[in-house]
Amino acid sequence: MDKSWIDFPRKTLQYMEGLNKFLDFAFSNKSVDGKIICPCLKCKFNKWQTREATYEHSILKPFPKGYTFWLLHGETRSVQNVVETPPIPQQNEDRVVADNPIYELKFLAMGPIDCAKRFSAYNVNGFKFRTLERDEGLKTQNRGILGTFGTRSYASSSDNQMQFGGVPYYGKLIDIIEINYHGRFSVTLFKCMWANTTISRGIVTDDLGFTSVNFARLIHTGDNDDDEPYIQATEAQMVYYVEDESDKNWSIPVHLKPRDLYDMGEDDGDTFHECEPFEQQNLENSFPDGEENIPLTRFYF
Repeated sequence: MDKSWIDFPRKTLQYMEGLNKFLDFAFSNKSVDGKIICPCLKCKFNKWQTREATYEHSILKPFPKGYTFWLLHGETRSVQNVVETPPIPQQNEDRVVADNPIYELKFLAMGPIDCAKRFSAYNVNGFKFRTLERDEGLKTQNRGILGTFGTRSYASSSDNQMQFGGVPYYGKLIDIIEINYHGRFSVTLFKCMWANTTISRGIVTDDLGFTSVNFARLIHTGDNDDDEPYIQATEAQMVYYVEDESDKNWSIPVHLKPRDLYDMGEDDGDTFHECEPFEQQNLENSFPDGEENIPLTRFYF
């Protein structure tokens, strides 16, 4: 089936004809009570819509460019050893089957869909996070990240006794992405610039009890295969960094307590809702076609 129409502008004849062929196919194979799972960037595979609503959404918002294997709309592959496709939920079922880890494991084994969403702000755990780029020029600072993770560490470079335990990691938020597992659930990830707190030259505590971290010495930069610059958004706590006046590479993290979030009519124009992400603006530099999809790699075995 020709899917080249997905790359055409939305107001072209090729795009509209291709969209109608997609709807014909989807409603012939996977409709429930006259509705299908809407793939538009507004519904994000989470809502069931009529043909008219799905068409309208896909004209107002671009069809996901990475969604070229229409798994949730009746397409199948004639390839051996493909992971078994879990059943599509009925319209009135819960979006995720509760207390069924095997069911969710099947979707994890299939991998996410071929596009992800990028955001510049996100509310979670009672904090309002912003990326480093978004934070520049603002009077408030919302980019500081704290996470505690099990890590192998040594007291010094000459120490042969490895220790494993909870190590506090201090970082600065540089990217937020959401990956979607075929409309069943999604995972939001924070990519951070992490100070190397596993060595003494990356973190120190002075006589007054103040902890300082050195952002001139980074860890998990992504240069090595085992680097892990991403964490789940739900694992993040917020800190505020105060730069050391004597050495700008060192910063003192000030721990913050989570609080309730309210829309106070701030001048920056953001409207925040708890645990709901926001689409980043001005992405032309990253995506020449002006779309907000991030292509991911899919492998079939």
